[in-house]
Amino acid sequence: MLSPVITTGILVVLGREKASAARIGGLALGVAGAALFFVGAGGVGAGADGSRLTGDLIYLLGALSWALYSIASKKVLVGTDPLRATTFGTVAGALALLVPAIPAMPEVDWTALSGSTWANIAYLAVGPTAVAYLFYYRGLRVVSPSTATVIMFTVPVFGVTCAVVFLGESFTGLQAAGAVVMLAGALLAVTQGRLRQKPPATTSGHTAADPAEPVRTGPTGR
Repeated sequence: MLSPVITTGILVVLGREKASAARIGGLALGVAGAALFFVGAGGVGAGADGSRLTGDLIYLLGALSWALYSIASKKVLVGTDPLRATTFGTVAGALALLVPAIPAMPEVDWTALSGSTWANIAYLAVGPTAVAYLFYYRGLRVVSPSTATVIMFTVPVFGVTCAVVFLGESFTGLQAAGAVVMLAGALLAVTQGRLRQKPPATTSGHTAADPAEPVRTGPTGR
C-alpha cells in the first residue's frame, strides 16, 4: 500500500506534481486504513526476526518498483496503444518467469495436475494479468501515475470480498472498518476534495450558470 505514497513523493520531488493537502491527507488515510485492515486480518504477532525484516524490505522494494514502473509507463503510453503495451509487457513478464522456471520443469509431474489447476493458471494469465493490465494502461493514459496507483488501496477490499464470496472465508469488523477508511482515503486522494467540477467559463469570463449574466427571453428582457 506504499506504492501510491512513493509514486506521489517521486513526482513531487521531480516537480511534476504538487502535493495538495487533500491528496496528502487521502494518502495518509489510505495507509492508516491499510494498517487497520492488516491488523484485522491477524497480521500482528509475527516476530520481528531477520526473515520478517527481509520480507518487509522486499515488499518495500516491490512498492518502489511499481511506482517507477507506473511513472515510466506513462511516458511509454504517449505513443503506444494500450493493447500493444499490454502485449509487450505480458510477453516480457512471461519470459522473465520462464527462464528461472526451466530448471525445475523436469521435476514436475505434469500428468498429476488437475483440471482446476490448469483453469486457475489460465485465469491468472488472462484475468489478473492481461485484462487487468489493459485496463490499467488505458486508465494511465488519462490520469497521472499518482492517481492510478491510488486505486491500489482498493485491491485488499476486492481481494477479501472475493475470498468471502467464493471461498467462504471470514471478514472481521476491523477489516470492514479498514476497508471503509482505505476507500475514503483513495476517494479523497483522487478527487482532492472536489467531487463536482466547476461549470466551464464562457468567452465573456462568466460561467454558464453565472448569475451576473442575466437571461433574456425577448426584446424587453422578460
